[in-house]
Amino acid sequence: MSVLLLGAELLLMARAGIFLSISSHPLVKWGCWICMAEFGFRSVGDCRYVGLFKRMKHTRFSTYDTYLFTPLCSWLCFSFLYAISR
Repeated sequence: MSVLLLGAELLLMARAGIFLSISSHPLVKWGCWICMAEFGFRSVGDCRYVGLFKRMKHTRFSTYDTYLFTPLCSWLCFSFLYAISR
């Protein structure tokens, strides 16, 4: 469910021109805050299956999560934070 919500948010941000130029419009700033929080929560995880503090570490998904998904979500979180600060 959150994947669909995140996809819709990214689509709306791309539609608003967030990836071309950061405007000072309040809706864009709020969208950046929401995306930053969502990617930040995803990178920290749920302490069981995903994120930095997961307990299930010996599955195929866990390996991909450790080396691909968590660093990607952390990078996107900091990218949105950088976009907000500009």
